[in-house]
Amino acid sequence: MNERKELENLDVAMNMNNNISLLLKVLCDVKELSDSEQDELMKIIEEKVLEIETYFYRPVDSREVYEKLSSVLRERGETKKADEFHTRIARMDSNLFEFKGRLHNFFGNNTKAMTYYKKSYEFWSDNESAQKGFVRSQNRVTRSTKQLSKIEKDALKRQDAKSFIKYGQALADLGRMDEALDVYSKALEASPSSDEAMVRKGTALESLNRFEEAYELFKKALEINPKSMIARRGINYADYYFTHSDSDYYQE
Repeated sequence: MNERKELENLDVAMNMNNNISLLLKVLCDVKELSDSEQDELMKIIEEKVLEIETYFYRPVDSREVYEKLSSVLRERGETKKADEFHTRIARMDSNLFEFKGRLHNFFGNNTKAMTYYKKSYEFWSDNESAQKGFVRSQNRVTRSTKQLSKIEKDALKRQDAKSFIKYGQALADLGRMDEALDVYSKALEASPSSDEAMVRKGTALESLNRFEEAYELFKKALEINPKSMIARRGINYADYYFTHSDSDYYQE
């Protein structure tokens, strides 16, 4: 079995997709082996899965790997191990929603971020990142709810970029992204060279899936302030979207 030797020599650090492809091939063939051969191969498979998880610090990026591995283990009567590997699927779902929470937190929409963080720890209650993210977003939403009227009055009175940005952030916290975008545009009109106004408008655009427009704003912001981490992250999210627009990360 050539795949077995390939799996034994697999350098998991090279490529996650290659890891997944090889694991699936081996798992499809394992049932055709004798009991002793199965024992040896299953040991290697389990070791490689754990090695991948340790190196990448997350579950293998494939539900199918865990489903097939759990199925084989269950047929072999190894129910406890089967259950342990099957829980990885719940962790994958949890990690997906935790990332979506962070994504919308970056966009400024803390109301939506709360929803995703909550889904995350419903799948996996030990996901501390999701729990902490939920609390942070909840605090932002609570504060903006209480202060919105005052912040709005201040922005309309001052008519400056700083006040408009603060108002836009409060609207974004509450999930009112179209309104936030309008207010950030006013901030940019008040101060056309403000990199802060550019990146805030960029995040609002990304929240509305208008990544092309956001990308241009982030680029301009970096020209003004090369150290802007918001602009850099915004560009990274846009670049990923351009090649993975069908990713689960960007689906509601």
